[in-house]
Amino acid sequence: LGWGRLHGFDPPLAALLSRRGPVLALGGEHGVNGDPEVNRAIFEVALDTAENRDHTLVVVPDAEHVLQVATSKASADVRDRIAPTVWPTVISWVLERTRGEQDPRRSDR
Repeated sequence: LGWGRLHGFDPPLAALLSRRGPVLALGGEHGVNGDPEVNRAIFEVALDTAENRDHTLVVVPDAEHVLQVATSKASADVRDRIAPTVWPTVISWVLERTRGEQDPRRSDR
């Protein structure tokens, strides 16, 4: 069993296949829990299958799995701060949806 199931979370793929609302998924370029581009492709297929047109999938440059600054996959390179593009990305995504500026036909990829 994975960590998520042990802590009561739904399996990620099942959750994505049933997700109808907006989705912002961020993954670090240097994440060690799988290739971020492969994970992004899996998310994209699942959300497209669910006909979720409002999803934004971002691979954060120079970041590791928990979005802290990292210059490589080596844990010794992790810095104790969030990658600089994370908060601007999250804030603009939320504001776009809460201010009614989003085109419902758009799907950022």
